[in-house]
Amino acid sequence: MLLFSRQGVYVGHIGELMPKVQSVVDRVNQLVENPLSVWASVAGMPAGTLTFSGLMENHEKLGENNAKVLADNEWWDRVGSLREHSVGETTDEIREIIHGTPSPENSVAWGVTAQIAPGQIANAMGWAIEIAEKVGSLAGSETVVLRDLYGPWGQMTWITGFADMASVDAAQAAMAADPGYITMLDQGGDLFIPGTASQRLATKLI
Repeated sequence: MLLFSRQGVYVGHIGELMPKVQSVVDRVNQLVENPLSVWASVAGMPAGTLTFSGLMENHEKLGENNAKVLADNEWWDRVGSLREHSVGETTDEIREIIHGTPSPENSVAWGVTAQIAPGQIANAMGWAIEIAEKVGSLAGSETVVLRDLYGPWGQMTWITGFADMASVDAAQAAMAADPGYITMLDQGGDLFIPGTASQRLATKLI
């Protein structure tokens, strides 16, 4: 299963922006079987960042969806209206889920990315799943492990979903208080390139 994401920074009054975002999502969801969701950055990304994301079975399905959307004049019109609020270029990302299942019920997502060090792919992949299971047990919510297919070579992503912000607080407190979690983080230090790890928090709008 693939997770497709398109990120961009948007500015303007929320009352003008959100109807245009909703309009684009509605049109895409009319054209393809895989529904889009929209997430707004809370921290870790530039202010105003919106992420449009959807799950798809494989590249073939992604290609079919792209062909339908790109051939639709109505979609182009709606995207053109939304681009009036866009700052800079949008970025597309495709990740393969290798562990876990995203829940559509989550309204908050905590994401972590890091780039695997040379010669450590096998070890890092195993550790990635182990730390995800540890976080899931402490957070009370499954952590999904993904392999970034494009962009920086060897990059991994972990996404933990939560019902609300209070659940984020509880999870962070549980992780900070667990010596085993801290030890596991230290054990993974040599598996990734220093300075490549980053965190972000987002909340679901649509």
